[in-house]
Amino acid sequence: MVTEVGNAHLRVALPPDESGARVARARVRRALADWGLHAIEPSVTLVVSELVTNGFLHAGGSVDLVVSADAERLHISVADNEARAVPQELRVGPTEPGGRGMAIVADLTSRWGIVRQRPDGQPGKIVWCEIPIQG
Repeated sequence: MVTEVGNAHLRVALPPDESGARVARARVRRALADWGLHAIEPSVTLVVSELVTNGFLHAGGSVDLVVSADAERLHISVADNEARAVPQELRVGPTEPGGRGMAIVADLTSRWGIVRQRPDGQPGKIVWCEIPIQG
């Protein structure tokens, strides 16, 4: 049980290669352990992995990950450099090799969305989601 998380915050600029999702998962696991959020770690690492992988596959280039928590929810955002490639929740058949990423995100989060303008003025978008912290 988490009694108080405070204003926990993690920001990671991920390398623009196949190691990005692995680096993101490792950093998020460490942060969740530090914040006492062990119970939601499996869901959070899966969501982070899906969002980061989508950023690399569909936008190319670097991806920035921000994870923050307050007493009620964990907020995850992934910024990339491509505003036109917008993630969609697809319904694919059981034999299809991919296309489940955003459906997984939707299933494991309370809500998710897209901001088509990065606050740092760089071209691109931010895909964000929230996961409730249950005490």
